[in-house]
Amino acid sequence: MPNVIYRGVDWLTLWFPSVGAWSGHWVDKLDTMKKAEIEADRYLEWGGHLLEVMPFGGSNGFAWVISGADWHLSLKRSGEVMAVLRAACLHLEGLVDAVGRLVSRIAAMRDSAAPERPKVSRIDLHADLVGAEIPRLDHVVTRARHRVEWSAARSKGGAWVTDEQMVDLRRLVSSTSCTRGASKLLSEIMQCLGVDKVHRLEGETFGEHRAEATYYRGARKTGISVGKGEIAARVYDKSEELKGAPKKRFIEDVWRSFGWDGSRVVRVEFQLRSKALEQFDVIKSAGRSLESVAGCIRAIWGYLTRSWMAHKSPGRSKQRTRWPVSTLWRVVRGAFEYGSRSTNLYGVDAALSDGGRALATACSTGSVARLSERDQAIVGRKIETMMVACSRFEAQKSEQLSAQLLGIAVSLAGVQNIAPSHVVDELEARLDGMDVHEKHQRMKRARGRHCVVSLVKEAVLRPE
Repeated sequence: MPNVIYRGVDWLTLWFPSVGAWSGHWVDKLDTMKKAEIEADRYLEWGGHLLEVMPFGGSNGFAWVISGADWHLSLKRSGEVMAVLRAACLHLEGLVDAVGRLVSRIAAMRDSAAPERPKVSRIDLHADLVGAEIPRLDHVVTRARHRVEWSAARSKGGAWVTDEQMVDLRRLVSSTSCTRGASKLLSEIMQCLGVDKVHRLEGETFGEHRAEATYYRGARKTGISVGKGEIAARVYDKSEELKGAPKKRFIEDVWRSFGWDGSRVVRVEFQLRSKALEQFDVIKSAGRSLESVAGCIRAIWGYLTRSWMAHKSPGRSKQRTRWPVSTLWRVVRGAFEYGSRSTNLYGVDAALSDGGRALATACSTGSVARLSERDQAIVGRKIETMMVACSRFEAQKSEQLSAQLLGIAVSLAGVQNIAPSHVVDELEARLDGMDVHEKHQRMKRARGRHCVVSLVKEAVLRPE
């Protein structure tokens, strides 16, 4: 039986309209770092993170490109920003905390104190499952016209690319004066060499050739892709992808915190761009604001898994649309429901609750008082029902947080060679007097410490 162990936001692109000019200090600093001939002089320590001011601008008039492990920012002199939040910060910090940190840093660069109003240009939602198989493409019913099979593996026509060649190519690209940006130019150069993707496998860089958009690891299919426009879906073997992507293996620590036993993980992922988001009236009326998109995440997932795409089990009818929905897809549909065992405690739930807070705000401002007595009674009963459901959900969440804190404590004790029983006894005594918020904050600190200790021990035991 498939089971969702984790869900969340894997990619987020935000557009910041100009709400004020950049401060002169930052303009001079970025211009100086951009022109620096020594690579070390282009690195910027910003909010506890190391970012590189690239020696080139971006397309569409972006004067500065700043890239790091968590963020990729393109800034215009007029004040606009295109910001990409990478998977690592979204999963390890959470949607709410990661966005809040980015917004505060951008606001600190401006002369004015006007609030930032970022708009969502792209968002990727995902659900990770264990006990699932890659579905057959001919059993998928979708509104998309484009369908391919793919994998994160090498193809037969692949060719090895030496590290020295990659260094030379990057140096060539960095020294080239163009408006397209180094990443795009590097991709074009690699394509000219017959390489479509570049992977890092077993310490070597590998260039992969595209073969009619179909990839295999041996004879085994490892994924399908549906759509390529405003909405796209991917179902693929995430465990297989991680074998050739060591920088992405941080997600395994996240899975372990939710009880992952090391078995294969299949990811169902949807990518939505701006026009697709504006199909939802609430989001369109709010101008794709981050608050409106976050409040509609459950509705978006419901639309994608019920109306836009579905996986079917073969039935008696000749028409696939009449086949029953597969067990896999029933589980996928419920991935973002309240009370799901796969609750993402890294901030997604806080984002999902924005809709509830908006309802509470509307009630407190007197919106309900303008209704008729009959409608007020209906709204009152619904609010009472919601309050009961929320109290039950908070109790479940508290129990889950306690269980996961204990799990992290045991793991942390193991990597530090401490007897787990002593740690569990002490933590259980402390948990009794904590509320949900305190447990949530302690969970974030414990998980961060667990990751750091695990990485340090791994580096000591298995140095490169």
